[in-house]
Amino acid sequence: MAAPLRIAPVTEDMVGEVELSAAAPHLGPEACCLAALMQIPADQARPIVDVLGRDDFDDPAYAALYGLIHGLIRRGQPHDYVMVAHEIDSKPAGIEHHRVPLRQQLVRIIGSAPFPERAPYYAKAVVAQSYRRSFETAAHALSEAVETVATDDLYEYMCQLGRRQRDAHTRYAAICATIN
Repeated sequence: MAAPLRIAPVTEDMVGEVELSAAAPHLGPEACCLAALMQIPADQARPIVDVLGRDDFDDPAYAALYGLIHGLIRRGQPHDYVMVAHEIDSKPAGIEHHRVPLRQQLVRIIGSAPFPERAPYYAKAVVAQSYRRSFETAAHALSEAVETVATDDLYEYMCQLGRRQRDAHTRYAAICATIN
């Protein structure tokens, strides 16, 4: 993975931030968003699950937990920690992760969102991170295409990637307009 271009030098306080997020992922936007979703009423959670997708979550366990929370909300069922844990235990074959690590992740994030009313902002941060990752993915795809795609097809391939990024930008801009 290529390192992002840095205009300014890395400072000690930046390194500390990286270490904190790596040491405490349960304090990141993904964990906070999941924790907040499990604490707010369904009528407040529905607009959030309308814009968030499993692919927005970088951590596969968080994506799986989001899938369970999303399903509970869509079915009109309670979607708190207890019910998510129940979903994990009652459908072990229906989830893509082993239930024990998934429950451990659930326990880790329980206290991640001390301000559940900020759920829309956590969701916006999750989408923003996903949007940024999409550029890295597109850059890798384009770099790989140079080695694998026929010369006559390179331009169209680049345009397809660009259209995908434009759609991602439109989605991100819409979420930003909705959540100030």
